[in-house]
Amino acid sequence: MNYKKYIFSIAVFSATVLCAITLTSIFLALLIAHNNSLEFCFSPGCFDFAAKAFQEPIKIFKIGVGFGTYAFAAIGAATAILTYVNSVKAEKNNRHFQKHSEFKAFTSGLVARQNSGIRQEDFNANKYYGFLFPLSAEAYFIPSESYDIVINSIERQIAETQANFIPGDVRSIEEHCRNMLGYFHSLGIAVEEPTEETLMMLEPKIFSFIDNINQQFTDIEVSLRSKSRDYMRSIQ
Repeated sequence: MNYKKYIFSIAVFSATVLCAITLTSIFLALLIAHNNSLEFCFSPGCFDFAAKAFQEPIKIFKIGVGFGTYAFAAIGAATAILTYVNSVKAEKNNRHFQKHSEFKAFTSGLVARQNSGIRQEDFNANKYYGFLFPLSAEAYFIPSESYDIVINSIERQIAETQANFIPGDVRSIEEHCRNMLGYFHSLGIAVEEPTEETLMMLEPKIFSFIDNINQQFTDIEVSLRSKSRDYMRSIQ
């Protein structure tokens, strides 16, 4: 919403009304002076007569002054509020861009590590950040409920596969990999040529990547990389 436009319109309207009231009072004063053939004088009687003769124009002028005082006071208050709102918005934007830049720099460093398991072209930092902090533009840096659900789902998937794995059970491994790829995709992490063997080898590296992000930017205490994963023997 363009508040400046509305404030400017109100200011112009108030000035127009004030000018109209002032001109009306002047016109009435001149009309009264003309009709009564008044001339300038400085005697007490002249002042008394002028006060009575110009009572109506003076009343109108006072109304105009009162209107102008309240109108411009309101405009001043609105301008002060607008200035405060804009300063708060600017502060939120600064915090948002600072946090976003910090996140991109941090994750870029993780990806650049030797044997990180994630290639730069396979990681969408903006998607991960937007999923983690969807209200970042409002300077709200609490992990989203959806992000918590994904982290918990990954943890649960590891536990379920670990508990139900039977050597030679290809179907359970296929389901495990399919679900993991979906979770990684929601975090902006792609796996090139996602075969079961490839994913099994990359899982601990990706889990470590996610854990590092959580340790740096959240209070999430889940450690995915520390979970037992005996089902990895399925590819050996």
